[in-house]
Amino acid sequence: MQQNLDSTDGPGISFIGLLSSEEKWIQPTVLEKIRQAKSIVGSKNRIASLSWLVGPTQTTFEFPSPMADIFDQMQKMPKPIVVLASGDPGYFGIVRLAALSLPKNSFEVIPNASSVAWAFARLAVNWEDATVISFHGRKHGSSLAELESSLVNPWTRKLALISSPEADAKALINAIRSTSSEEWQTHIFSNILSEKERHFSYSTKQSIHELDNLLAGEALDFSVVVAIRDPGNIPQTPSEPTITSHPSATLTRGRSSAFSPRTFITNDNPYTKAEVRAVILSKLCIDQLPLHARLVDLGAGVGTVGVSALALRPDLKVTFVERNAERLELVKKNLESFGFVGTLIHGENSEFPEIISNSESVFLGGGFSDFELVESLVRPTSSFVVASASLEHANRAGSRLGNLCQVAISRSASLVDGTLRLVSDNPVFISWREVNQDDI
Repeated sequence: MQQNLDSTDGPGISFIGLLSSEEKWIQPTVLEKIRQAKSIVGSKNRIASLSWLVGPTQTTFEFPSPMADIFDQMQKMPKPIVVLASGDPGYFGIVRLAALSLPKNSFEVIPNASSVAWAFARLAVNWEDATVISFHGRKHGSSLAELESSLVNPWTRKLALISSPEADAKALINAIRSTSSEEWQTHIFSNILSEKERHFSYSTKQSIHELDNLLAGEALDFSVVVAIRDPGNIPQTPSEPTITSHPSATLTRGRSSAFSPRTFITNDNPYTKAEVRAVILSKLCIDQLPLHARLVDLGAGVGTVGVSALALRPDLKVTFVERNAERLELVKKNLESFGFVGTLIHGENSEFPEIISNSESVFLGGGFSDFELVESLVRPTSSFVVASASLEHANRAGSRLGNLCQVAISRSASLVDGTLRLVSDNPVFISWREVNQDDI
C-alpha cells in the first residue's frame, strides 16, 4: 500500500547503492547525501561499517524483517532519509518494493555498479549475454528451477548467481555439478572492493573434495558465482547475434508446427486456439524481445502460449506458472514433445512476484487470476497481455492497459449437400499495453 509521504520539496528519500564502505569507492556527491541525511536506514553491518561517516546527530534504523515493513516506519522518520543498499538497488534490490510502497516522485535512486558487474570486470569478460539469477531475498525453489532450466539450455554460456544463506556459493556450484555434465568454470567473489575481497576458481571437472578443500572455513553466504560453460571456447569479440542468425533457430526444423491442429497434448483440457495465440504473441511483441528475454506464462494451462512463443523464439527463457498439477504435467509433456526447455512452477500467480517483475514479457491467462496484482508488478518497459473469456474481465483489463480487442474465429464445416457453413468458437478478449519498441 502506498504511503502519503510529502514529496512537494523533491525526493525526501534516497536509495543509495554502495559496493564498499571505504571512502575512496564512494562518490563525493553520495558522501554529501549521507552527511546531510537526518535518518539513515541500512543493515546492521552496513551502518557499522560507515561509523566514520555517520554523525552523532543522525538517527540510524536497521532493516526490519520482513524488509517491506521499513516503508511504514519511514512515515515517522525525520527527512531527508538515506537508505543504504548494495550495488545497484534497482537490480534485484529494494527499489521494486519501494515502487510498490511509496508515492511516485517521493524517492530517488543513486546506483552503483552491481556486484555482478564487478565480478565480470575482475575476469575481464563481457556479460551482456549472461543469465543472472538471484537467490537472495527470493524463494529458493523458484530460483533453483530457473538455474536448472538455464543449465539444460544449450545456448546458456554464462551464469551469474547471487548467493544467500540458504544457497551459498558451495551449494550453487554443487547444483551446477548435479544438473550439467558439461564443464563449467566457476569463479566465486566475496567482499568485492574491500580489503577482505576473495576470489576462488573451480572447474566442475575437478573433484568435489577439491571444492571442499578450496572453500573450507570460508563464509560465502553473500557472494557472486560466475559460471562459464566450455571456458576454453569464449568468443573473443563480444557480440549479440540477431534472432535469425542465432543457432538456436535450427532447433525448429524437422518438427510439427506449434500452430498446426492436434499438435498439443491436452487430455480434453481447455486450451488457447492457434489463431488466438497468434494475436497474443503479436501483442507480446515477440519479434522485438531481446535475445534470451524472459517470458512468463501465468495460468499456463497446458502451455500452448508459452510453447508457441518458444517455437518462434527458441532463445527465450519461458516460465510456466500453473496451479493445477495435472495441467502442469501436460506442459512438461508438450515441452518435451517439441524439444523445448522451460521452467515449470506449481502455484498461484501471487506467490511469485519476483518472477513477474523480472520478466521482459508477461502473459496472463488462466481465468484472470490476480490481474491487479500482476499488473502492478509488470515493469513499464515489459510487454503485457491478458486474455479472458468474460466481458467484465475484459473491461477491467482494457481500461487499465488501454487496449482491447475481440478475437472471434469461425471454421468451416460441411453440410449434407456438400456446401460449407461456418461454426464459431467462443470469442476471446485480448487486452494489452502499448510499449515503446525502443524500450523493450
